[in-house]
Amino acid sequence: MARQLAELPEAELHRTLLDLVRGTAAAVLGHSSPDLVRPARPFKDVGFDSLTGVELRNRLASSTGLRLPPALVFDHPTPEALARHLAGRATAARPTADAAVRAGLDTLETLLDALPPDGVSDELAARIREVLARPLPGGTPAATARPTDGAEELAPELIEAATDDEMFDYIDRQLGPA
Repeated sequence: MARQLAELPEAELHRTLLDLVRGTAAAVLGHSSPDLVRPARPFKDVGFDSLTGVELRNRLASSTGLRLPPALVFDHPTPEALARHLAGRATAARPTADAAVRAGLDTLETLLDALPPDGVSDELAARIREVLARPLPGGTPAATARPTDGAEELAPELIEAATDDEMFDYIDRQLGPA
């Protein structure tokens, strides 16, 4: 369920967690329906003590995959407050856009490392250059794509930034193997 929670939009996440808190609280108390646990009514008013509070915490931790403190129902005294708290914890656990892109880049790097030594198709090479040449959000310029043929296409900033090995590789590609 933790993965499903992380994918929900914020409003739906809160509603889902409120339903979960009310249903779990009703089950801990032995009620037949979550409707008997009102969102704004304090847990202590419906019969929670420290033992049932810990039981509720354990069940919610198991359901959500979140680490929760033992005094959860006393720190967040109503189902509504507890659902808001859980929603905040669930959204804080979501990976940032940067983290998701970094993970994707790690996967791409692994895939590129596994390519055959004799090269890739022109179609794949063109697609990779196309993706790398896209401008980044926020106005950040994309890196200049490395040309594949013709010295006149080689950007001056690439020459200045190239390592010795990259320069020798470029010369070998231009002149062919010895």
